[in-house]
Amino acid sequence: MKSNRKNLTLYLQLFSLFLFLMSCIILKVSPTRLIGAAFCHQIPSRSPKYDFPFCYRCCGLFFGILFGYIVALFTKKKKHLYPKAEIILFFLSLSLFCTDILNSSKIPNIHLYNESIEFRMISSFPLGYFLSIIICNLLAFWNIMPISINREKVYEIPCFFICGSISFYLTFNNNYFLSHFSRIIICLGSLIFLSSLYVLLIFSINSIMNKTVHVNFTIQAGFSLAILQVTFFGFLHLRFLHFEQIFS
Repeated sequence: MKSNRKNLTLYLQLFSLFLFLMSCIILKVSPTRLIGAAFCHQIPSRSPKYDFPFCYRCCGLFFGILFGYIVALFTKKKKHLYPKAEIILFFLSLSLFCTDILNSSKIPNIHLYNESIEFRMISSFPLGYFLSIIICNLLAFWNIMPISINREKVYEIPCFFICGSISFYLTFNNNYFLSHFSRIIICLGSLIFLSSLYVLLIFSINSIMNKTVHVNFTIQAGFSLAILQVTFFGFLHLRFLHFEQIFS
């Protein structure tokens, strides 16, 4: 049974990677461009230089998600299904994020302040950061993610601002090589985020059906499903849809 599950997971991984690479070849785009197309409208005027695959708002969101995961590995994670502090901070961040979206919309009499590409990034970073912290708490609660050595919670505050400063610099730097490095790690953050959602979904379904959960197979399957989703939506966006015409 275990061998069959292992083979099935391997085939799923190979199939998802094959479709992903074939889509890049057919569309003649880089892997980062295809990944970005699955998540972002990719309007050039709202994106950093060098044909960046994410807009400023998505940069902040996925930088926050990536750094949130990194910080969660080295700071105290509570084994609580509903961590109160993180949930409160998440909804405050969501309110800030939604306010900036409404302010940037074409709805009349909604503009509260002048639009700023810097604030687009700043308003989305906390949402991604605290969202990933909550996901890590869930993974730790179900023993999918190992719990690190306990640290004082005060370390999480400077970590948030340090990570935010690094993200801001990587987003708005004018260096060609740093820009390429930024697009790679943002794509990594988006894939980790989507994979973790699939892992939680698979784990929840298995728990409801009272089936044994194999963490390694679940993580591999979650990553493969994330690649399949990215391939499908990225291909759909770049081949058939034109979001620039809809939202510009």
